[in-house]
Amino acid sequence: MMHDATLSLRDISMSFQPGRPVLDQIGLELEAGSVTGLLGKNGAGKTTLMRIALGLLRPDAGAATLFGEPAWDAAPDIRKRIGYVAQGETPFNWMRLGDCLKLVGSFYEDWDDKLVKRYLAEWDLDPSSYIQDLSTGQRQKVSILAAIGHHPDLLVLDEPVASLDPGARRQFLKALVELNQDLSHTILFSTHITSDIERVAADIAVLHEGKLKFRGNLDDMKDKCRKLYFSGSPLPAELHERGIERYVQSGDRATAFTMNWDPGQARGLESSLGIKINDERLPLEDLFLELTHG
Repeated sequence: MMHDATLSLRDISMSFQPGRPVLDQIGLELEAGSVTGLLGKNGAGKTTLMRIALGLLRPDAGAATLFGEPAWDAAPDIRKRIGYVAQGETPFNWMRLGDCLKLVGSFYEDWDDKLVKRYLAEWDLDPSSYIQDLSTGQRQKVSILAAIGHHPDLLVLDEPVASLDPGARRQFLKALVELNQDLSHTILFSTHITSDIERVAADIAVLHEGKLKFRGNLDDMKDKCRKLYFSGSPLPAELHERGIERYVQSGDRATAFTMNWDPGQARGLESSLGIKINDERLPLEDLFLELTHG
């Protein structure tokens, strides 16, 4: 892996109970300016992965680096380049919204009041309101503003839209795209809403049972990962050696899934086996279920 990546995880393993790894030899690298969606079921280890990446948790094994420096021992000038929204956490609930953002902004010499005021207006947030009196979704917006106001080079968002209604989610995703386009932020965000990832992320990482099941470009994923339909007689009983998974046969028909779709190979199989193979390009939600055996 390159050492100048914004974020690099190499062979990360983590367990909270003996013999039950939450993360098992995870490798992940984010290049500058990339937008990566982290997808996984509840309990898949997404939050643990993010906390290790940010140096908030020390892994049992492996190395995490931020801007080429070890994440666990990252210096203050490295940490100032990061924006982080933790799941379900809002800072300074006892303060007024405007005062909270002023306090956060006082720690950053490049705090952008103009940007923050713009999103306060667009997201219909009253600076005079006490944070504790805001709705869950509004408090989530406050956390997002506190994370983006200093134009972080790396923005890490743990389920940032979980508490937002569909309209507010669309507003936030629009802002995320703008931040990446205008300022070349590197963004990593987790969500269970696959349609949100499809709107904003060029890259995707699928975490399942402690392993990365897929890491790469979203369009490439849709090209390579296909549902397959076999028909003919006799059908082969086993195709695992050809890169085909979950082959299920019923009579003269069968279904399967592959992560390495190759039309040429399929035509070769048709010819050599005397059967017919049709493929289906799946939406991300269906791909996620296939990859996680959902």
